[in-house]
Amino acid sequence: MSDRFVLNHLRRLPLFSALPETYLAQIAEAVQVRRFERGEWVFQQGQRTQGLYYLVSGRAQLYQQIGAEVRQLGIIESNQYLNEAALYQEGQESATLQVIETAILLFLARERYHQTLIAYPALQSQLRLPEMPAARPLPPPIAPKLPESPQFRQQRTDEQVLLRTRRHGWSYLRQIWLAAFVALIMMIGGGVIEVMFLRLIVFGLTLLIPGGILLYAYIEWRNDDLVITNQRIIRTERRIFPPSEVVSEIPLQSIQAVNAEIPYYDLTARLFGYGDLDIRTAGKAGNIMLNFIPNPEAIQEIIFDHLEGRSHLTTVESPEAEGAPSMSESIGWLQMRYINADGHTVYRKHWSFWLRAVFTPLSLLIGLLIVLALSQAIPFFRDFGPILPVVCGVGVIIALLWLWWADTDWRNDCYVIGQDTISLIHRRPLRLVNEDDKILINRIDNVITEQSGIFQSLLQYGDVQILLVGDAGAKVFAGVPNPRRIQEEIAQRRAASQQLNAQLEDQRRREEIARYIATHGYPNPNFASPTPPSVSPNPTPTEARPPRIPRTRH
Repeated sequence: MSDRFVLNHLRRLPLFSALPETYLAQIAEAVQVRRFERGEWVFQQGQRTQGLYYLVSGRAQLYQQIGAEVRQLGIIESNQYLNEAALYQEGQESATLQVIETAILLFLARERYHQTLIAYPALQSQLRLPEMPAARPLPPPIAPKLPESPQFRQQRTDEQVLLRTRRHGWSYLRQIWLAAFVALIMMIGGGVIEVMFLRLIVFGLTLLIPGGILLYAYIEWRNDDLVITNQRIIRTERRIFPPSEVVSEIPLQSIQAVNAEIPYYDLTARLFGYGDLDIRTAGKAGNIMLNFIPNPEAIQEIIFDHLEGRSHLTTVESPEAEGAPSMSESIGWLQMRYINADGHTVYRKHWSFWLRAVFTPLSLLIGLLIVLALSQAIPFFRDFGPILPVVCGVGVIIALLWLWWADTDWRNDCYVIGQDTISLIHRRPLRLVNEDDKILINRIDNVITEQSGIFQSLLQYGDVQILLVGDAGAKVFAGVPNPRRIQEEIAQRRAASQQLNAQLEDQRRREEIARYIATHGYPNPNFASPTPPSVSPNPTPTEARPPRIPRTRH
């Protein structure tokens, strides 16, 4: 293959995209062209990092093995690259890259890259590396220290605990009913025993056995633990009999959706504010289902707030919600699309769903009012005496309550598209149902719109299906107006989120290089040596597709 082939592909890498042709040719001299057949490994987990890989053609899968579990992280396709950070720092590969379709790769080894920079000093000033202040170089990074008193047993040196909790206290207190029932049965049984000695034994056991049940339930409750850190979620379940300990762990970056729900059938859940938390990843085996969790919506917010934390970088403005009212405008009675106080686009179901819901109670109300009016004007109705007005009055009250219920139910169901997340909210009046399904926009794999039937075509409404990476199920915006416009808005939001993630990654790389330069004192502030390893695939700015790398509330 000619040098022009290598040059054309090197130009697509952000690191070299601004290099003049002469300098790019100098980098191309250090690049090797490699061919891999299906089933061959490009690199394996645990190996020493070698340098940057750029996939020209073919496909490869990136997967990670944790114990006995093998987790696929994504599919790498043509015009995608990874391990840019390996050009600046030696480390270990945290995943394995295996070819699944005959592939041609460009490989830039770290050692050859450094030799090229040394051989061509003028090249160093052309690279897009962070500028270093001459008077005040950055101090070397301080290695994090293990807290003097770790908050949990498996805490890592650089890990910060965001929340530590356990099941709601009601999950233990409800066991009192069982203990009280056992005590009552034993007291009744002891009362009918005539032998005093046996009666004393039974009464003694009436204290011991229920007390033992409560003590056992309390220890079981105390032994379960939920820890959320800035890196992962850890659930620990311990059992006294049979003795066991099960520890489930999910890295935060693997989370695709968090579903918080307060069960409608559980009155105590609505009274005490506990519910279920369903944490989902790309693979079903990694999901965690938590019940009796206190304030699950608040825990859902903690998880998503940390995943969306970007205070150190200027926010990328999300696309404007075309056609929606501004935040200062009032929301119309049947407004199906508006901007809330947070700047998020809110969609309700089409007005035809509201009409269907209120048609029966509204018809009943109108009919009863007509009967009441006629009862005062037509002598025939006066023969019923006061019974008819009383029945109609009760019916009017029922119809009004029914009408309020139907209207409120329509308003409580909505779909919220934010800068980084999408929420599918389903609530019933009086909080009989409280579901909030929240997902990350950058974990969306595909968005499908569907309009079927004459009425949907004429009234311009339909369904929007959102498919997550690695998840066979779909999140559905049901019966929303103009589904194609929603599809386009989600696509724009996803593009903005990917742009922001790319900025974050670029800033992280620049900061690492800057720290290394400050630590090792290179004379040229635009030249850097090794920085931390990375195996996360990064799409190129042109012709690149994001790698398929694999977050809900009630």
